[in-house]
Amino acid sequence: RIEVARRGGRMILPMDTTASELAEAVAEVLAQVRASSPKVLVVDNDPTVLGTVGSLLDARGLDVTTLGEPGRFWEVFNQGAPDLAVLAAEMQPCSGFELCRGVREDPFWRLIPVVMLTAENDGPSIERVFAAGADDFVAKPVVGPELVTRIANRLERFYLQRQQTGTDALTGVSTRASSDQHIRRLIRMAARSHLPLSLAVLDIDGLRRINRQHGIAAGDAGLRRLGQILLKTLRAEDVV
Repeated sequence: RIEVARRGGRMILPMDTTASELAEAVAEVLAQVRASSPKVLVVDNDPTVLGTVGSLLDARGLDVTTLGEPGRFWEVFNQGAPDLAVLAAEMQPCSGFELCRGVREDPFWRLIPVVMLTAENDGPSIERVFAAGADDFVAKPVVGPELVTRIANRLERFYLQRQQTGTDALTGVSTRASSDQHIRRLIRMAARSHLPLSLAVLDIDGLRRINRQHGIAAGDAGLRRLGQILLKTLRAEDVV
């Protein structure tokens, strides 16, 4: 085991592992790999700030996307599926406050960390930042070490929260272990109350073909989109 770890192995499985157990293990390792290079979206009208912040985060090994057109935020946000968003407070045609509130109102993205860049750091301005739903703020002009430290702290808390809540990092739905517990509880409740319980199993047709022809990223995008649709369509008390 020590030798496997020394050579970069992430997991050890017995030879009699079933196909479903193997698939689940692979998914877990892929989630760890994705998390090892967090994706950050930076949005600001100021190209100088974008260049500075982008360079700082890129040098720290983060996968950075910069956007100078706030009007395209949702298009880029949904395509890139970032782990954290850095938003300038004052922008046109939509401000960072408006974008942050939109993120918090979305059932799929509401837990994504948001760090606000603000030129004003007085009491009322900071209160407005947190009232919009931001997790943290950095005052302009940006100080590199402070920005990097705050982002690193927010990402660490985000991943820890995801693990504690039993949420799948890719799709946003419950993990296998977490959903099993909830479903067993619902089964017991239904049995005690003599009420029916509905269970649906969904599968994406041709997922292997999509991965093979268009790449893993395309398959991930399909799974992520399905997770979004289910979470937005079903009731809050349903288990996805």
